[in-house]
Amino acid sequence: MPSRFHPVAACALAAGIEVLLATATARGAERLSIDCLVDDLVTVADDTLAEAQQSAARIFEPVAVQIVWFDTTSALRRQKAFDDLGAQKAFVTSLYVVRLVATDGYGGMTPSERSLGSAAVGTRVAIIPYPRVLELARNGSGTVGLVLGHVIAHELGHLLLQRATHSAAGLMRSTLDLRLAQQGRLLFTAPEGRAIRAAIARNAARR
Repeated sequence: MPSRFHPVAACALAAGIEVLLATATARGAERLSIDCLVDDLVTVADDTLAEAQQSAARIFEPVAVQIVWFDTTSALRRQKAFDDLGAQKAFVTSLYVVRLVATDGYGGMTPSERSLGSAAVGTRVAIIPYPRVLELARNGSGTVGLVLGHVIAHELGHLLLQRATHSAAGLMRSTLDLRLAQQGRLLFTAPEGRAIRAAIARNAARR
């Protein structure tokens, strides 16, 4: 998810239309949820992480998807709360893991030179090199929490959609526009919202 972008009016208009369609599609739909473990290996400040989670949750709200957040401690506590090993395993395998790291190439996953994150399509794991998030926030006009929240939502989008490619409009573009992010206009398009909900429903049926 590169950070460099030059806004184009036509793209912004298309994104706005798609967002309205996505919101209309999800209105009245059954509320679905995903479990997301934020594996923080860089010790992000609590208020920054809280802002990031709120920002990511807001992005999923128009498609009627709720994110249930875990850290490593709460995830382990939740796992142990289940009575049998099968339920414990089901919980662990249901987790989407977003790992915040201090260096590139963690665990063999190497984002491109200007990418803010990398999702291993076919798995439920994404990594975010946190220094790149800090750099963009400092050089731009957004808070670290706002940037991090959008990157988390973007990488979760890759994992849920099970694709590495990007869209022409909305959150899943290859670039992060801080101006649009601050305005709350970087959301999933209507087709992406439907695909995400379908993926969540399929995953729930397998558990």
